[in-house]
Amino acid sequence: MLKECMDVFGYMYDKAGESLILDNYVPKDGTYCLISIENNQFKKIKQLDIRYDKKTKEILGKEEYDTYRDICYYDYYSQIISTNKAMDIPKRIIHSNNYLSLAVKKESIKENKLTSSIIDGYYTLMKHPMEKYKKDEESKILYEAVETTYGPTDSQLIDKIHIYVLDGELWNGINLEKKEYIKIFFVFPDKEKTKELYKKEGNRYLIPNIYNKNKFNKFDDDGNIVGLPNNNIQMNEDKPYLMNKTRKVEIPYLLNQRDVMLQNKFFDYLIALASKEKVNIYVDAKNKNIMGYSNLEEPDKISCGYYFRIKKGKEIEIHKFDTVSIYDNHLERTFELKNIIGISKKTLEKYKLEYDTNHSKLWKLKVLIDSCFFGGKLANNFITDPKDIQMDDNKVKYYLLEVRDELSKWFYCGKQENIINIINNFTYHLILNSIQKNHM
Repeated sequence: MLKECMDVFGYMYDKAGESLILDNYVPKDGTYCLISIENNQFKKIKQLDIRYDKKTKEILGKEEYDTYRDICYYDYYSQIISTNKAMDIPKRIIHSNNYLSLAVKKESIKENKLTSSIIDGYYTLMKHPMEKYKKDEESKILYEAVETTYGPTDSQLIDKIHIYVLDGELWNGINLEKKEYIKIFFVFPDKEKTKELYKKEGNRYLIPNIYNKNKFNKFDDDGNIVGLPNNNIQMNEDKPYLMNKTRKVEIPYLLNQRDVMLQNKFFDYLIALASKEKVNIYVDAKNKNIMGYSNLEEPDKISCGYYFRIKKGKEIEIHKFDTVSIYDNHLERTFELKNIIGISKKTLEKYKLEYDTNHSKLWKLKVLIDSCFFGGKLANNFITDPKDIQMDDNKVKYYLLEVRDELSKWFYCGKQENIINIINNFTYHLILNSIQKNHM
């Protein structure tokens, strides 16, 4: 299924390019500074606090649109794949991948974890990147190809930036109390030159690090490198059960460099959607489109494709994956909500239920079922670990866990198999449960 999703994403990426990701990109909460380099002088030209407000769903700092867009570009090309692939291993204090950027957590500065020796080691490695890869033959081969394409790094510029960072003036005027990032980006007056350099240096890091472990890399029949992707799978000595021991090639699947780069961008795109809480993803294979929806947003009609539910952790996690044959948010029959047993108006006002109403949308039925039977706890807990679901009534929690997978298939994929029996069963038991607790 992932291959079909990649085909759709590849079509979208060919049409839109990097803007497909950058238009949705959300930087991590923190303080972002632009340092201008002109005539061998360094000057802070902009400082911007960026935060995602979960209540309003707005990005604070986006008002300064041009600066925000530039920061998104620099940040995207400066990010590390994971702390396991940081450039300052084993310390893992610096979370940027090139000499033009410096990303650290504010607590690392406040608690003096970012020492001069760590800074020295970071910029020394930036001058001589091969030192990171020379002990691993597979990584060395990948980096040699990078240096053939892009040439060596700019040692003189690195030395100047190194000295400036060691001076410590960078942190002046920055509030270090919040548990978030501070990210520094060095820029030139020529914006296009700056962006081109960031992209080049970002690729210098990405290409040798994009595979899960380079020791798994192979050469295909044409002499091209193929390897295990870094996204959505992990393999190491502690997980031998992930290997296919009965096959000549034990690695689950291998991708060439073009495909692994595309898959990496696909997961970057998913991270961008998840950062804005769009965790319900639809891949419309017919119309070659990918849409993301929050838990409160109603999906559009889809006739052929895939649905998957994602979660943003240390990396993007795919928790559900299903096919969608026909998803239509209109019900086949109108649902009528009637006050059959004559509940009093006073009680109705308390529970805010509007009787004698007709509903033609599946999404409205989802809201009604959630509010009436699960106290509004269902929508955000389709994939939540049971121990993390906070509910006072264990019986309601039991049935939420019992039926959430089948309800998810109905609400998000349009699959109705046995749904009537499922609804009859859990509503019956939850009504009895309410009566037993004297919730008449």
